[in-house]
Amino acid sequence: MTLLELSIEDQYDYIHNNIGIIQREDIGCLEISGNDTLDLLNRLSTNDLINFDYSKGSISTILTTNKGRMIDILTIVKNNSRGYFIICSLKALETVVEWINFYTIIEDVSIHDVTSKILYMTLIGPNSSHILSDESDNKINILNKIESKFIFHDSIDILINIDEKNNVINHLQNLKFDHISKQLFEIIRIKEAIPMFENEITQKFNPLEAKLDKYISFNKGCYIGQEVIARLNTYNKIKRELMNIEWDTKIAINQGEKIVFKGEDIGLITSFVYNPMEDNFIGLAYIKRNFDIKKIIAKIGVENNIKLSVKPLENILRQQ
Repeated sequence: MTLLELSIEDQYDYIHNNIGIIQREDIGCLEISGNDTLDLLNRLSTNDLINFDYSKGSISTILTTNKGRMIDILTIVKNNSRGYFIICSLKALETVVEWINFYTIIEDVSIHDVTSKILYMTLIGPNSSHILSDESDNKINILNKIESKFIFHDSIDILINIDEKNNVINHLQNLKFDHISKQLFEIIRIKEAIPMFENEITQKFNPLEAKLDKYISFNKGCYIGQEVIARLNTYNKIKRELMNIEWDTKIAINQGEKIVFKGEDIGLITSFVYNPMEDNFIGLAYIKRNFDIKKIIAKIGVENNIKLSVKPLENILRQQ
């Protein structure tokens, strides 16, 4: 019996003692090169890409509109053969390419979609961030290791040439790694408040609302959307924040439903998943800032009297 055939509870127990694998079909990959690559990306996004030491790993940054709203999170990592890889959401890839091309005028920059040529995987479990030692690397061809966005679960993302897929999978299975389900991955993602494209990452929201300050440099020069983000940060003008929510009813709702409390719209649900380990639903929602009632009776969509727990992300963010 494979791990995927086991219950979510058993899979979750497994990754507390072993390493689970998930192939990330939601990820796109671009290859970008040219003398002006970093300068251009630095002028388009929120983080300081110029002064980062790429020999030490990857850096994440946010592509924002001129209104400071999120297009997508980009992760930049060195491509040892030429230039850099840009890791983004697969669904955002076309928009990201169009955005970069729109602002490429005389710059020496070349960009190509290499999603079909790579395999992006997340390894999660004890010591997963160190398990692929130099000795192991000699047995499989890893293009690069990418720092995971999880906090409470030790994990690492790896980028692999698609031609190496069978070799890599066999090697990982020989190390007693096994595949986990998308449902378990989604439970962990939501618990750790990792935003996802088309859910938490849309042009309706800005990075400060999504609690993504760690991907913003407030000391670098101008980038698209910088004035708006700087003003929101300086004058503390954020009106809503991403928060964890939970409810124990099995009533089905829809992504994008409003949360109504005492006749007032206080939030918008962006993600949710059933968590069999606690027999409840967990989710993420943008909630009005400084909303300090932890348990409410809310109306969500057409459903009334849902007992909703609202949990700010501060406890998670303190671990970063």
